[in-house]
Amino acid sequence: EEFKYISLCGRERNFVRCLDRPIVFTHIKKMKVRDKEDWYLQYNWAEDMLIQPFKPSSICMVPNTGRVYHPGPSLAGGIGLIADKLTIQWTAEARFRFENGEEKPPTSFLWDESEIILDNHLLEKMTPAERGEEEEAKD
Repeated sequence: EEFKYISLCGRERNFVRCLDRPIVFTHIKKMKVRDKEDWYLQYNWAEDMLIQPFKPSSICMVPNTGRVYHPGPSLAGGIGLIADKLTIQWTAEARFRFENGEEKPPTSFLWDESEIILDNHLLEKMTPAERGEEEEAKD
């Protein structure tokens, strides 16, 4: 239970403990992959070797924690955390829209000169701690 994730490296088995999710999206970059240019999230500091197609409609911010998530590799739980530096940048650029108030998840996200409606479906896949619900119970 203390080490919820395993990282296989050749014959080694590395047991991983993290405060949130093992996948952390550190950069976003427009790239050409399979003859198609699009936006990709790079993760775990591996640059172009570890990428995930960016789906802005699937971004999910948890208001209680301020953490932002995006769909990730299925073998790692299907959810990744957006690095704080990207979240802070996007917040400073006023990309998030809160039509239901700031105590609720954002309703839309500004990207590529478009306002993208957020589906917030990742909330259903998160643990109570990730949704910030355990913090409320302690108050």
